[in-house]
Amino acid sequence: MMKKKKNTGLIIAVSVVFAIMYTGVLAAALFFVGKRFLKSPEVRMTAGIANMVLELSEYGSPLSEEIDFASIQALKNMGTMHMDTDVSITIPESEINNMNFHVDALVNTNEKKANYDVGIGMYGFEMQLADIAATSDTLYISLPMLLEDTYSVGLAQLGEDFNNSEWAAFLDAKLPEDCSIELFGASGGEEASGTWDVFCQTIEENIIYQSIEERKNGCIGVRALLDKDAANLCMETLTEDILESGSYEAYENGGDADKVTEDIKSVRFAADCMLDFYFDRKGRIVNIATPADIETEDGSAIAVDISFSGNERVMDIIEGSVYVKKDEVIYYIGIDRTADMSDTLCSEEIMLSLQTDSHDSDMLFTYRNDFGRENLSFDAELCMETSDDSLCLYADGEFTDIVKGESYTFRVNNAKLTKNGEELCRASMLSKTGPSDNEPEIPDNARDLLAMDSFEIQQVFYEALASIRRLNYE
Repeated sequence: MMKKKKNTGLIIAVSVVFAIMYTGVLAAALFFVGKRFLKSPEVRMTAGIANMVLELSEYGSPLSEEIDFASIQALKNMGTMHMDTDVSITIPESEINNMNFHVDALVNTNEKKANYDVGIGMYGFEMQLADIAATSDTLYISLPMLLEDTYSVGLAQLGEDFNNSEWAAFLDAKLPEDCSIELFGASGGEEASGTWDVFCQTIEENIIYQSIEERKNGCIGVRALLDKDAANLCMETLTEDILESGSYEAYENGGDADKVTEDIKSVRFAADCMLDFYFDRKGRIVNIATPADIETEDGSAIAVDISFSGNERVMDIIEGSVYVKKDEVIYYIGIDRTADMSDTLCSEEIMLSLQTDSHDSDMLFTYRNDFGRENLSFDAELCMETSDDSLCLYADGEFTDIVKGESYTFRVNNAKLTKNGEELCRASMLSKTGPSDNEPEIPDNARDLLAMDSFEIQQVFYEALASIRRLNYE
């Protein structure tokens, strides 16, 4: 009986042939299809925006990497953090030439309680100004220099309780009935993140990207088109999110907050919104502009033109303008940013100009900062200028005593505020942040401030006035 020959070699050979054929077909497909895929407007936009985010992150990365703010924030959410801050303020040619403030704080966000010991010093004397404690719905205040007792204020239904108290009549004031304050509620950053998520989702579901046939200064373009209905939906979503936010509820007073919200509500786009993005050969976004004015139903119009022309990083040099025409008045916002980064220094200068066609209330904001990447030092200046005045704030300092992910010290060595070149005041600050084994102390014998009658309120004022007279005498 003859033995059957094994077909292992034949199987391997056939497999190799098929593998070669498959690889060849796949390579051809990637050459023709993949090349087209890489040129798709959606991919260009995704890569261009990712590059922008990456470049911006480089400017703050030395500080973030050394301190690790994210881990410190996590510690704040899990246990007690100790923040000890000393501030010294000097006011030239004033009766009180120098003052010192000291705030010793213990905050436990997880258990929703905090304690702030506030001290003040002048003429070589130091005194305890206030001892403030807080839970999620109650604020406790002690003023040992003026009053013997500790007082509490409920915050859960602050508006209703205040309006029903003797304080409303005594001060001739009212609060919104639904006014309430949550001291350890969602942070503004979380609310902003929610707003951003809604925007992203709305835009992602409705935006269309189109390749622009004509190049601009040799650059390839992509047009982002958002139809007017989707754009109006974005504005409605923004308004609803503001109205439902804790920040709006806390600061809403029937005035400025309502006006801002009404202004946002009134924006209704009359045409589709279009923005053109242009890319250099490296796929970086180098220009964003409106091909035509973005018009609204009330007759207003918006035009945008922003260029990014840095070499190593396109975000190093930004020049742009935004024009808004409303009620026959033209508003102009000018943006100019120059930045440079080496192994040892990160420098940045930003100029923001606000103008109208009449130039009767033009303003110029400038910001400059030199940040040392090795010693984590800063030398910054922030100025606001009008045709009549200039107001500038200067500060230099550094971050020291760093235990990554746990603690650090923030120092302001020299700071000064000037008006038209004349020094108004100067200051220095030392602030230490780190975990603590101690817990915030909450008073258990406080008097309810809003439950006091008119006689008790008067007694509080008499006691405070007597203490002030005694301090003046001493």
